[in-house]
This record gives sequence, structure tokens and C-alpha cells, in this order.
Amino acid sequence: MSKEDLIPFKKGFDPRRNLGGAPKNSLKRFQQQMFNDMTPAEKKAFLKGVPKGERWRMAEGNPHQTTDTEHILPQTLIELINGITNNTTDSGLSKEDTE
Repeated sequence: MSKEDLIPFKKGFDPRRNLGGAPKNSLKRFQQQMFNDMTPAEKKAFLKGVPKGERWRMAEGNPHQTTDTEHILPQTLIELINGITNNTTDSGLSKEDTE
């Protein structure tokens, strides 16, 4: 490790920053351009090899996946928990045992 490795960067300058942005010729953009340049007959031939589900995702994007869930406990379990908490002290002992 040299002494230069220990010197902090100048304020506002970090050589690791990506100043040029995303690559201009990414594989995704190449594929988009290639598909746009195809004739309708070439597009149909290309899509014959793509499964129907993939075609849908290519056209519409992936479906929304909801992660919100609501948990409903049976009333008897709620009554059981309420009964335990109402009949115990902070130390966990039954109120009947402490009297």
C-alpha cells in the first residue's frame, strides 16, 4: 500500500463516480433497436420461439406482486390472549397467586 492510497479524495471529486452515465450501447438497447428494425414478418417469426407468458411480459411488463397481507386470528385465540394478559402481573405471575 502506497502513501497515495491513504490520501483522501479532493472535495467533490471521486474517481469511482460514473460521470458518463449508463453505457450508450447496452445489450438491452441493442436488442430493442434490432427488434425495431425488423419487418412485421420477421417479428412474427422471432416471436414464434418465445413462450406466450414471456410475450405478455415483454409487452406489458411483469405483473404487480402484492406483499400486503392481513392476518385475522380466530376470536377464541384473541379471547385467550386477552384473558391471559388481564389475569397476570408484569412479572408474569397470576393475579390470583399474588393475592
